[in-house]
Amino acid sequence: MKIDIRKLEAPIAGLEKRWEAVPGLLKRLAMPVGFVGLLLLIGDLLLWIARGRLFDLWGSLAFAGGLVLMLGGIGLNTPGFLRAALEFAGPRRALYGTNALVVVALAFVVLTFANYFASRYYVRWDLSPDNIYTLHERTANLLKKIDEDADEKGDLEIHYFYDPGPLPYSNFYLSREMQNLLAEYAAKSDHVKLHLYSATNIADQERLKAALARLKIDPSAVPLDWVLITYNNEKQRKDLKRTDLVEQAPPMYGPPPEPKFKGEDAISTAIRDLLQSESVVCYFMTGHGERDTGNTQGSMVVLLENLRGLNMTVKTLDFVATPIIPTDARVIVIADPREPAFRPVEIDKLRAFVEDSMGSVIVMAEPYTLRKQGRSSGIGEFLSRYGIRLRDDLVTVQMQAVLGGMTLRPQILANQYMPPHPATAPLEKAHQPVYFDYACALQAGQAMDERYAAVALVRAPETIGAMNTEDVEQAQRNMLQGPIVLAAVSEPKNPDAKLGRVAAFADTDFVALGPDIAQKGPGLNLVTNVISHFAGKKENLGIEERKPTRRFINFSPTAQRVLYFGVVLALPILVIFSGIFILLIRRR
Repeated sequence: MKIDIRKLEAPIAGLEKRWEAVPGLLKRLAMPVGFVGLLLLIGDLLLWIARGRLFDLWGSLAFAGGLVLMLGGIGLNTPGFLRAALEFAGPRRALYGTNALVVVALAFVVLTFANYFASRYYVRWDLSPDNIYTLHERTANLLKKIDEDADEKGDLEIHYFYDPGPLPYSNFYLSREMQNLLAEYAAKSDHVKLHLYSATNIADQERLKAALARLKIDPSAVPLDWVLITYNNEKQRKDLKRTDLVEQAPPMYGPPPEPKFKGEDAISTAIRDLLQSESVVCYFMTGHGERDTGNTQGSMVVLLENLRGLNMTVKTLDFVATPIIPTDARVIVIADPREPAFRPVEIDKLRAFVEDSMGSVIVMAEPYTLRKQGRSSGIGEFLSRYGIRLRDDLVTVQMQAVLGGMTLRPQILANQYMPPHPATAPLEKAHQPVYFDYACALQAGQAMDERYAAVALVRAPETIGAMNTEDVEQAQRNMLQGPIVLAAVSEPKNPDAKLGRVAAFADTDFVALGPDIAQKGPGLNLVTNVISHFAGKKENLGIEERKPTRRFINFSPTAQRVLYFGVVLALPILVIFSGIFILLIRRR
């Protein structure tokens, strides 16, 4: 239907005669008044979108005032508004409008395709300095294994039934953290399927009931914030509760402590349990004064907990009580052996374990000459067969003393990861140095067994190895020049050979329970990576949980209001005002 706008000229001219009685000043104010009313209505609408409510006291007053001003402005100069609308309906304006419509349509098409590709290809950049919003490397390795075994065992499915509200006693939204985390899991693997169920959505509740009926799970036994992970065509299951996902203490006095989110650790541990059909058994040697495995100062309890967290079984081995190495042993750890020294028959058992049973041995040493007045533990003879020499030098860093002169400090930060090795690659990537305290020196050289090649794993720059640290001048004359090797491995030259592996670390305290345990995270990562590599569990390689570096920005109440209304009101209104201003300029 085509409208002849010329027929509207006569009615508008008649209205203009009626409005001649309106003072010119009021007519000139009509446009600004109507414009202010329109801005008030738009601002009220934006506040409604931002705040979720419209008709409170101030919102109602703003809406009523905006409506009155807009209608009043139109009423003051109705013919002027009608004539402006008539001009927009002219042929020239129609041509401009068509061009604008084409531009809008093209923009819509571009945005549609952009949204389509964004939904198909998930990409997120983690700009935090500690990469705390990126999945751990160990988690990524688990997801790679799921993809590798997908043809045989199918998809891994994660069901999450959540409360969208905050946790009690806090403003922490567990559901948001979990959904963001699970989206990362699904983005990393095409064979991870997510099923999310909101406790406040009726359709989600019906889907959950159907899934529980298929899995034969009683709905009354399902709590809020519950995760169910199924694998191997739903034959294997693992469920997690809220207490597994977040650590939260109830308030006692004052504000409650901030909840600690443990979602990735809990989910990855559950997935690791589902993936590993058999557990790696790691034995800790006893009977030669080795470090305790209980919860005592200087014990190996933290390392044991880390290994158990990687689904490894930890046991102890005493050659007196068990003369034969158990057949289920994959790795034997000898942590700081002292006395009695290893007997030749025991060394032969370890050698046979490595060369005949494809077992692996890890030795953690100390500078025995300084600690034990020259008495050797006997383990050095075992290591030398595989090209690793255990020295008695105390590794130190030469530093300037406060009052002049030089001093030697035995606390070392080792950050030279020598060959590209699976055990050290995650630490090198994360730029994590290993903290050693009172370490001896190692040397990696020619192995007595020609089937093996020994290489240095970690070295410390700007270090020296000295037998006597009390006399600095004498130490400098007889010192071992750095950089000094603090960790070494000996592996078969032929990767396909059915032989075990050997590793040695120049310190034991660097993974032992103590007051400075917070500094020992990289060391624990290094040892667990070596054990996982020796056991053939590449999905366990990586680093432990990254702690966020907290940075706070404090705003006063006035600054908060300025920021809020500036973003919600001022910026949108400025854009709208600029558009209308340009439109008015073009009309003239």
